[in-house]
Formats: sequence, structure tokens, C-alpha cells
Amino acid sequence: MSNPLKTRLTDSVKDAMRAKDAARLATLRFLLAAVKQKEVDERRELGDADITAIIEKQVKQRRESIAAFEQAGRTETAESEKAELRVLQEFLPQQATEEEVRAAVEAAVAQAKAQGASGAPAMGKVMSQLKASLAGKADMSQVSALVKQLLTGN
Repeated sequence: MSNPLKTRLTDSVKDAMRAKDAARLATLRFLLAAVKQKEVDERRELGDADITAIIEKQVKQRRESIAAFEQAGRTETAESEKAELRVLQEFLPQQATEEEVRAAVEAAVAQAKAQGASGAPAMGKVMSQLKASLAGKADMSQVSALVKQLLTGN
């Protein structure tokens, strides 16, 4: 195991086993299973960026589940999902502040406009640029909404 994130995950699983923290252990095992599945599917060892993408996907799923459970009035299940979300977020990079996100979005939008792109066609160009710089550091759905707002001027 040459990548530090995968090593950290494995060590966290061992720590959770020693601490007999069943909820944390289940979340970490589920995450490691997703990482291993992707490695088997692609027949290669994943790097930190690939693992971060898997964690982001898991975080997004938890957020959607929490919203659905809260809407349905299933608060106990929503709390369980929130606990899993907290465990997953420990392995994401330090989150960018609102100011950092806004500055990155404004710079990317300005660059796209300078290249002559505007409106909806610029959206994809700006988002691909931001995905590279903000991956794991910001909620990309919020970034997308901000990009759309700046591009359309609303």
C-alpha cells in the first residue's frame, strides 16, 4: 500500500475494531469495500485522488439520504446517516472556506469569459476547471449553483 489515504483507512478500521466501535467500523468497512471493488474493476491500485472521489460520492449519497429521511420523518435513521457522514468527512481534505470557494469560482468564470465563453456552454468548462482545484474541498453542488448564478447574472 503506497498511498497514505488507503493506509489511514486501514489503520482506522483496526482502531475501530480495538475500540469496539461498531457503527464506525461498519462505515469504514463499507468504504474500504467500495475502494477494493473499484480496484478490482479497474485492475489497478487506486491513488489518493481516486479514493477521495469515492469518499465524495459516499458523502453525497449520505447527504441525499439524510434529506430524504428527514423529509419522511425518520429522524433515527437520519441520525445514523449523519454519524456515517461524520466518519467519511474525516478522510476528506480540509474544507475550503466560503471566501476561497467564491474566489476560485469568480476566477474561473472570469477566465471563461475572457476566452469568449458565456452562458450555458461556459458552465461545463468552468466546472471541469473547478472540479480539479476544489475536489474534496467543497460541496460541488453548491459550487455549481454559484457558477450558474455568476454566469447568468442572477
